[in-house]
Amino acid sequence: MARRDSTEGPERRCIVTGVSGETAPMIRFVLGPGDVVVPDLEEKLPGRGAWISADRDVFARAAKRNPFPRAFRTAARPPDDLAEMVTELLHRRCMNLLGLAKSAGQVVAGYEKVRDASERGPFGAMIVAEDGGDTAQSRARKMAWDAPLVTHFGRDELSLALGRENVVHAAVAPGRLAGKFVRDAERHRLMMGLPDGRVMEKRIVDD
Repeated sequence: MARRDSTEGPERRCIVTGVSGETAPMIRFVLGPGDVVVPDLEEKLPGRGAWISADRDVFARAAKRNPFPRAFRTAARPPDDLAEMVTELLHRRCMNLLGLAKSAGQVVAGYEKVRDASERGPFGAMIVAEDGGDTAQSRARKMAWDAPLVTHFGRDELSLALGRENVVHAAVAPGRLAGKFVRDAERHRLMMGLPDGRVMEKRIVDD
């Protein structure tokens, strides 16, 4: 068996699949009042935790078999719309993190500004709107260096989060906010059931 790198994150076991792995692509749950299952996306709530892989199909299986009572050893009750709740919470967190990064001066938006910033060094995250077109995606890949590329948010929601019109390209500086955004964006993508780096609509739009 291969030895784990000491820099990797902790491992947890998915209570649906039984597969163990790092926590980055997983969702932690705790029990709230009345033994209601509550998602703990920040992983800071006290009490015993249960983990489920951030995967649309895995959550569908969880809805059918309810693995929480066994995991918590009590009559735990998940909300009927647990998958939708988690997906919406992750989306909200991603948009909030972009807003926080903008307020901290850690975001550049607009093709020319992102292009100029890319010449000065790498990013923590590169973002291109899903409805930006193939040319926008190609440009983003060239400017990204080795930064993770987030492609599944639309320009309207990016524009709202960043407080400017028609955002197709944006980039977040390396650091804690970029790391949290990348993780939540990846978990959101998985909960949406979207493929990695999916092909976008074929139309050309410049910001």
